[in-house]
Amino acid sequence: MPTAKKQSANWRIAAVLCLIVGLVVPFVGGLLLTFFHYYALPVLDDTTYLLLGAGESLVLTYIGVMLGAKYIRRKYRITDAASIVNLSTAYIVVLSGLWMSADMFFLSQLAAVPTIAMVIASIETVLTIAVSYFASKKSVRAN
Repeated sequence: MPTAKKQSANWRIAAVLCLIVGLVVPFVGGLLLTFFHYYALPVLDDTTYLLLGAGESLVLTYIGVMLGAKYIRRKYRITDAASIVNLSTAYIVVLSGLWMSADMFFLSQLAAVPTIAMVIASIETVLTIAVSYFASKKSVRAN
């Protein structure tokens, strides 16, 4: 027997989507990929690891949007999909900004951090936000 869908405020639905896209999927996927990197790719240089990580981040963001959209379609009554997408993107921007600030702080504390690391991290953040927005726009629909 299907359960009744909850009627919730758009900000709450967007927050659930943001948590799935920005925290749950990257955390679980990152843990799994860390073991893969450690055992399968132990000899790559730092820049290659950064580029590989950036690509994986984009893929995990896309997977997170798809899973999150499926979850909120199943659990919530969505009346204004555009509002949910815009709010979720705003939440992702804030979350990414906080993460980026912490990332830059810790990278700046290291003695010999190449500038390329900061450039790759910055580009990755912008692309992650873009992937999140466009994938959400495509997959979050009113029901």
